[in-house]
Amino acid sequence: AGLPAAGAAMLEFLDAAGGVVRVYGVKPAGYDSFDEKQKSLDNGPWLDASAGLHRFVWNLRYGGALRVAGNKTTPELAEGPFVLPGTYTARLTLGDDVRSVEFEVVNDPRVTASRDDLEKQLKLLLRMRDKVSDAHAAVNRIRDVREQVAGWKKRASAHPAVVHAADDVLNGLAAIEDKLILPGEQKDNYGLIAPTRLNAAVCEVYSMAISADAKPTRAVQSMFAQYAAAIEAEVGRLNTLLRTDLAELNAAIAAAGLPAVV
Repeated sequence: AGLPAAGAAMLEFLDAAGGVVRVYGVKPAGYDSFDEKQKSLDNGPWLDASAGLHRFVWNLRYGGALRVAGNKTTPELAEGPFVLPGTYTARLTLGDDVRSVEFEVVNDPRVTASRDDLEKQLKLLLRMRDKVSDAHAAVNRIRDVREQVAGWKKRASAHPAVVHAADDVLNGLAAIEDKLILPGEQKDNYGLIAPTRLNAAVCEVYSMAISADAKPTRAVQSMFAQYAAAIEAEVGRLNTLLRTDLAELNAAIAAAGLPAVV
């Protein structure tokens, strides 16, 4: 009968332990009118919730890393790694109606790696994906705070203390962002003119680790550990900046009689 007016359609894939591996939904209202940056945050595929019989093909992958609008530096993690062979469940929710079916994912018979090696590889690949997500979450937070700070700086242009404190925050945010991701508008030829940032560096190692069905090498593990520690350091710097410099800006705004940045 199609999607109920007050309901929701969702297709989930779960592993043998009941953990959700991937979730798909219907296309958001107004999606076709979104600009390219908005669309880049989620480009489907979408469920067809209209009346009738439909076919949906799962690509057997985990979800990719958290995205940053307009980012073109991490295409390797637009999708996550392939799932391991085993039993999975497809669970379809349509309004209040929930239906499930189990199925098996079998290994490519040409793969000679042991189950243990494949599990170690998947564990590392998911850690890499999650670390890029951490970097992107920090970038999204930086850009949200920057937009607010820039707005208050403009509004409070007659208050030198506010302007000075805002500049401190903006400069600090810019320095952290520049370590985590290529700042600004990204063109297709960005890789030819800009050094690799941390998010893209992890993706390069990810590409090495996923290039074959095998236990991760020590070199790959070592490189990832180095980049992961660098991302954690920048996220720590961001948290410190938001506790200190942003607090000083909020105090200057309050002293000037202006609402605080949140």
